[in-house]
Amino acid sequence: TSVLTWAAGYSMSNLAGTYGTMGTGSTDNLPGARYGATRWRDAGGNFWLFGGYGIDSASAEGWLNDLWKLNPETLEWTWVAGSGYHGQGGAYGTKGTASTSNIPGARYFHVSWFDTQGRYWIFGGYGLDSESAGGRLNDLWR
Repeated sequence: TSVLTWAAGYSMSNLAGTYGTMGTGSTDNLPGARYGATRWRDAGGNFWLFGGYGIDSASAEGWLNDLWKLNPETLEWTWVAGSGYHGQGGAYGTKGTASTSNIPGARYFHVSWFDTQGRYWIFGGYGLDSESAGGRLNDLWR
């Protein structure tokens, strides 16, 4: 039999996220409750979480586009990118050109995968486009 340990978070449902300062890890930071997010593990052993439908930093419910990193050794969450508030449209920039100002719109039930070069990809889902219009998305992000 396996034994589980409650490592972080709260024992109650539907709680808001505690975002802290973007880019700064802390055991006080915590993504809000959500479902339909994507998650992955990087080569360094960190866990990542993007988007979903859930509770933002102001206790409001909706589509999220926040990106989080968890260090499993220290249990520090870092809010990496995206908004602390639900309902944010995408910032697409120029197709094919990477930029720190590019961010997918809020979404949930999107699909994700790693390619053979270790790059992370996100496709579609249900959420907000570049004009903050809601619907089924077919955008591809790397």
